[in-house]
Amino acid sequence: MLLAAARWFPFERIPVVQCAFKEVTGVPCLTCGMTRSWVHATHGRLGEALVQNPLGTLLCAGAAGFAALVLARRITGRPPPSLAVTGRRARAAALAVAAASAGNWLYMWWSGVA
Repeated sequence: MLLAAARWFPFERIPVVQCAFKEVTGVPCLTCGMTRSWVHATHGRLGEALVQNPLGTLLCAGAAGFAALVLARRITGRPPPSLAVTGRRARAAALAVAAASAGNWLYMWWSGVA
């Protein structure tokens, strides 16, 4: 649903609202520019999407890929993929998410895009 909303809802007509966190602190939050990145990505403007929020662009691509996989499995009668992650893989995934979030936040802060 988020992919469809990003693709067909006219977000460009809505004035950009300053992030409340950034307004108070002067520093962008982790999700600053995420909606704009999804809108750009779903309209095929990947360069603009990456500039707005690189992690948001990757999340959008991942959501699209996962939706396609689930749909393909539905069509073929196979069960949807499991998202269960435990043990060492869960810790590795948590570290990867933390590192990607920190890197994205630093980019957002230093680039001044958001």
